[in-house]
Amino acid sequence: AGVKGLAEDSQTATSKMVAGYLKTAAAIYGISKAFQQVKKQTSEYIKAFEIQEKAEIRQAAAARNNPYINGEAVRGLNEYASALQDTMGVGDEAIIQQQAWLTTLQFTEDQIRDVMAAAIDLSATGIMSLEGAVRNISKTFSGLTGELGEALPMLRELTAEELKAGAAVDLIAAQYEGIAEAVRNSISGRRNAFRLMIGDVQEQIGEVFGAMQATMMEKLTPVFEGIGQWFEDNGPRIYAIFTNLPDII
Repeated sequence: AGVKGLAEDSQTATSKMVAGYLKTAAAIYGISKAFQQVKKQTSEYIKAFEIQEKAEIRQAAAARNNPYINGEAVRGLNEYASALQDTMGVGDEAIIQQQAWLTTLQFTEDQIRDVMAAAIDLSATGIMSLEGAVRNISKTFSGLTGELGEALPMLRELTAEELKAGAAVDLIAAQYEGIAEAVRNSISGRRNAFRLMIGDVQEQIGEVFGAMQATMMEKLTPVFEGIGQWFEDNGPRIYAIFTNLPDII
């Protein structure tokens, strides 16, 4: 009877231990599942905000190494990007990315504004992308026309001194002014403008959800660290129990 009692006690203890492990595993799964569900529902909005946030961070970082661009200028350029989005139909995050690049080249705020306006109009013609237009226009300030001179032969008539003084920007602006705005006011342009507006709303929602997610991750970090430690401490024991479970039962 004594041996039988010990066997029954051992079986009961093992069953309780197994039940405890299963309960813990279920709780861990529930936490992980809930977190993944929240992440899935908000990821689209957060991603939209992250793109905007990264562009603005890069702009601010570039300004720290440009003596012509201070905090006030950065704010002004961000506002200018929003204004260009409204009138020319190009996403402000794409504009800010290019403004950040120009900032690293030591351009002044006024030069950046002029280059961006001319580049957006030029890219609206389909001759080249916005990035290509910005890159090529910026090169003219070194006295070179490069690929831009091949696409726009009129620029070849400018001297190196005129190019360095920004004459290429003035010429492009005069030649193509209003193209981007005209495209923006077309049927497809208005549809794109509506999409950009929705994108802005998603960014605003994403900013809120992003902050919430960051707080959640901060609070859950010690929880998951504890879970990891728990499995590290109990893993061999769990494995041994379930491996020998048929023999015990």
